[in-house]
Amino acid sequence: MRLFVPPHQPPVELRTYLAQALPDVPGWALRWILANKQVKRNGMRLDAWDLVHSSDELTVYLPKELVGKAMTPPEIQTVYEDERIWLVNKPQGIASQGVDDPRGEPGVLEHLQERSNARWLAVCHRLDHQTGGLLLLAKDSETEGLLRQAFAHQNVEKLYTCLTVGTPEPKQAELFAFLCKDAKAARVTVRDTPFAGALPIRTNYRVVEPGSIARVEAGLITGRTHQIRAHLAFIGHPILGDDKYGDRGANRAHGARAQRLWATGLTLHGSMLGDLDGRSFWVKAPF
Repeated sequence: MRLFVPPHQPPVELRTYLAQALPDVPGWALRWILANKQVKRNGMRLDAWDLVHSSDELTVYLPKELVGKAMTPPEIQTVYEDERIWLVNKPQGIASQGVDDPRGEPGVLEHLQERSNARWLAVCHRLDHQTGGLLLLAKDSETEGLLRQAFAHQNVEKLYTCLTVGTPEPKQAELFAFLCKDAKAARVTVRDTPFAGALPIRTNYRVVEPGSIARVEAGLITGRTHQIRAHLAFIGHPILGDDKYGDRGANRAHGARAQRLWATGLTLHGSMLGDLDGRSFWVKAPF
């Protein structure tokens, strides 16, 4: 795999840059790449702490477990479609749209555009690379505007299903904290009290099946980067398979190399949406 460092990228350590540029590559694979010096620049192998610079061309050698997967075209299932919207079940390991992928690879938007030759198609919200599930797209500018307004006014209910390490207590709660995004490190920090650059977050959850690995339903009241993953990890119950905020020992013990987080429910509210008002859509998590 080749990576082209953007022209205006400040000098940054290779380990930090790879976390930014390869958000869909699991943490175990990034550690393997760095530990085995599987990145070259001008034919020379790089260490994790070597600096990469703007306009560098890097060659990255992926572990064999990921090579076939990376070459397989994504299967994007249509959940509902009419003349105004297209709702799909986004697979893991692909961006919502290409502009969100640091490598510039096609996202769900581009694959659907190619599949349908649609004259207009726009993503109305985002899912992380490694989060699968319901992703809503608009087929015209008016519908896009209405849906973006609905999301902005919290008139769209989104439900997520996940597996957590341990069972959260109490079994149902609304969590409140503060989150700050570090774009350079491609991660967020959550704390109980306000701090510089942080925004308030609210997340609700309900335990469906308790256990050492629990099945939990989570909902976003605010919608910040990595919110569910970071918020649940903050209370001591990270999502299984999440190598960024999670429990790597538990992930290895359960053979979880992909995070167990899926957007399984979406309900639209608002009279401006016409016959879409009150519509609910559901998919089943594949775990």
